Amino acid sequence: MFLVSYDVTSLFTNIPLSETIDLAVNAIFDGNSESHLKLSKIQLKELLNFATSHIHFLFNDCFYDQIDGVAMGSPLAPVLANFFMGHYEKLWLK
Repeated sequence: MFLVSYDVTSLFTNIPLSETIDLAVNAIFDGNSESHLKLSKIQLKELLNFATSHIHFLFNDCFYDQIDGVAMGSPLAPVLANFFMGHYEKLWLK
């Protein structure tokens, strides 16, 4: 048996946001038949897109838009990165 640990460089800012949101929404709805969530899949997807896309940040006195990935410091960044990496980890381990 081997224990292996990997580190992904700039994970949050490099995950494909649209694909990751789809994975998260599908995991929430497909994994829980008795969901107490009062939103549809489409509504949840729209809310996650709104909360994670079109993020503005300041660097060297200039404003920039984050166009893909999740912004560093976003409360959703670790959750979405875990969905993305967990999905592919399952595929890679098969």
